[in-house]
This record gives sequence, structure tokens and C-alpha cells, in this order.
Amino acid sequence: MNCFESGLIYCCLNAGYEFPPAQVAVSDKRITVLMVTDRYLPSIGGVERHVFELSRRLVSMGMNVKIITTDMINFNTSGRVAAKSTDQILRFRSYRLLPLPQGLGYVTFGMIQALSGANLVHAHGYGRFPTFLAPVCRLMGIPFVTTPHSGWGRKSFAKSFFDAIVPKVSLNWSDVVIALSKQEIAYLRSIGVSRQVVLIPNGINLKEFETEGEGKKERGSATTELLFIGRIDIEQKGLDVAVSALSTLTTRSGMNVNLTMIGPGSQQAISKIRMLAKEHGVLGRVSFYPPPPRAELIGAMKKADILILPSRIESFPLVLLEAMAAGIPVIASRVGGVPDVLNNGELGFLVEPGRADSLADCVEHIIKNREEANFKVALASKAVAAYDWSIVAKQTYDVYMKLLEKC
Repeated sequence: MNCFESGLIYCCLNAGYEFPPAQVAVSDKRITVLMVTDRYLPSIGGVERHVFELSRRLVSMGMNVKIITTDMINFNTSGRVAAKSTDQILRFRSYRLLPLPQGLGYVTFGMIQALSGANLVHAHGYGRFPTFLAPVCRLMGIPFVTTPHSGWGRKSFAKSFFDAIVPKVSLNWSDVVIALSKQEIAYLRSIGVSRQVVLIPNGINLKEFETEGEGKKERGSATTELLFIGRIDIEQKGLDVAVSALSTLTTRSGMNVNLTMIGPGSQQAISKIRMLAKEHGVLGRVSFYPPPPRAELIGAMKKADILILPSRIESFPLVLLEAMAAGIPVIASRVGGVPDVLNNGELGFLVEPGRADSLADCVEHIIKNREEANFKVALASKAVAAYDWSIVAKQTYDVYMKLLEKC
């Protein structure tokens, strides 16, 4: 086990991750890549998972990868990571300078001093502090790659102003921008991103699902278990829509349906959802759980009947790939990169965002048409192989090498 994976273990034990040994012995002359992200494990999220999985595979391919991150766990709380920096995971204090949402007002000056000695910098996020390191790296002569993990966002004057300004001082200073979906490429072009954009999707560790095969639920139960996995964010994730759809299913259709929500979230958000559930008469049918160890999370997916993702905003939700690998039907909003992942409905069911009636109708359709759902699940189980992290990491590695050859 190399020092990179040792550092990961130190920071991620509570998250329940397991680490296979490195596959390739590497020399001291390897390329040093800085993977820069404002939040990292043990913080839970799709970007955090993306950086972790990508980094450890790049290490096994011979690269020296260092994680440059902050001490923040969740921007909506005051929580900070207690773990100290290691040789391969450098954490710096983050400061909130502006009262902007989603961590956009935070700065981490320590990241600048960490840039020295890097052969290449790969930043993650759109409008976050790591993205704004691109002009600094240009001045230092360090090749810079950005994966924005971006989405359209809510239509508003503030969002339009943000999109008009931020790319000019961040993404357009990158040497290469990596988009996760075709929809994201279109979005990036629409907001004026003029740099080279390469399509490399999110990835998944398929071996986790092969080794966690036990405990799969036997279908045909009188109760249908719906599962949501993600950040407990009512507006972005459409959880108010999920509660309303649950009410429709139980009152209009008389179906026995429960909804489990798993993910990080503030007590305020959870309390608001409970209040909505009480108003809709389904409080006893809604359950909340914090993120469990990885094996338990996969087990929860396999025991569910349907995974729902009624989001209003998404980029490339990793949870869809995980549900496909777990072998359960998926219902997701037609937003962001979701249609790409589900191949426009061939591999899952697409509904219109913000439409509780559409979500309820789709759940009822799956319950009454299990053969159609099973057919899509079978197709999805085969299609997800193309997203294995070994493939995604190789594509990213090739981008790095082509960029370094030019410099």
C-alpha cells in the first residue's frame, strides 16, 4: 500500500471506504498532479467521491497525486474536518468572505502556496475557489485542467450574472475543461466557455457491487420501497416533489409506498421535509438516515424497489450509475446530464422536474408494469460497464499526457 492510500485511509475510515492495493509500482520521477477540491472525504458528495476514485487510479497508473482541499465538511454548517494534513492530502483553512450560497463565498489562500512543484493542476467545481486558481497557474506556467461538475441552475438574474462573469476569470483560463455529459458541454458553450472541452463521464467502481451481491430484495412485496440518496436539499433535489408524489400514491391510488432518504443535510432541512410530510399525511412513511458505511449504502440500494432522483438541478449524478449497477429501476428528472446517463429513457424512467403528478404516475407505472422495468434494469446493468473508473481514469490520464506534451 502506497503513501497516497495510507493518507486516504486516515481521512476516510468513518466513511466506510475500502482500498485495494496499488496495482503498479511507481518511480520517484513520476508526474505530480494536484487534485484541487473545496471539499473532500470524509465530507460526503458526488464530487468528493469522484476525486477519490479518480485519484487512486491515477496513482496506480504511475502518477504522484496530491489532494489539495479545505477543512470544511459542509458549507451549510460550521463543521470542519478534524484530520490533519498528510504528505498526500493537504488541508487548508477556508474563510467565508461573502455570504453567497453553496460555498461560493469561501476562499482558501493556502491552496496558492501548494501549487509550487506541480506538473499539472486539476481543479473541481464551478465558481468555487479551486476554479479561480487557473489564472495563477497560467502565470506560473503550470498546465491547468478543470472539471466544473456544473449544471444549469435556477433561472434568475443572479445566476445569469454569475454565468456571465465567472467563466471569464476561471474556466477560460483553463487549458482543458472536462465535461461530464453532452448537455454540460452545451451549457458551458452557452455561457461563453471558449477553451477546449473534452467529454469524460463520471465513473463507478463496479467491483463494489460484485462483492456486495447478498441481500438483494425479493420483488413482489405488498409494500413498495422508494429510495433517495443524496444531499438533503429540498429545492435542488426536489424533495418537496417526492413528498407530494408519495401523498398522491397513497391517497389517490391507495398504494402501500414508503420513502427512505439517505444523505447529509441540516436539521433545518430535515425538519422542513417532516413538516411537509405531516401536511400531506405521509409522515409515517418517510424515513431519514445519515450516510452509512459504503457496504451498507450499497445494500440499501439493492433492497429498494425504485431509486428516485426528482432533482431540479443536476450535473452528472453518480447515484444513477450506482443504482444501475445495483440492479434497481431508476426514476429521475429530465435535467442536466441525467438524459445522457439514462440514454434518454432507455435505461431508466425520465420525468419532468417539479411535477409531483409525473413522478407519482411513473412510480405507479413501474409497480404495474414490472416486466418493462426489469427489461430496462437488464439493459442498464450492461450499459454501466462503460463507466468503470478504470476506463474513465485512462481517458483522464490521456488528457493529462497530451497537455503535458504541448507544454
